[in-house]
Amino acid sequence: EEHDLPQSMTQQHHGILEGFAHSKDPISLPDVIEKIEKQLIEEALKSNHSTRKAADYLGVTQSLLMRRIKKYDINFSKEIKLIN
Repeated sequence: EEHDLPQSMTQQHHGILEGFAHSKDPISLPDVIEKIEKQLIEEALKSNHSTRKAADYLGVTQSLLMRRIKKYDINFSKEIKLIN
């Protein structure tokens, strides 16, 4: 349950979790994970200004990050460098 999660986690992603909590449809864990993953990638790209730095911040390889950007069709600013 949500109260079992650390407070920092529930506060940071409350908007995403709240959307699922009010749904009458069954909650799909893979859907929740994908939404959170996409949001984390978008935030990392905005705050780190390069895919390499964003990947380091997220603890993944740059190639994995690039695959996820493609998977989620994330449009990031041309100002963000592919390799820094």
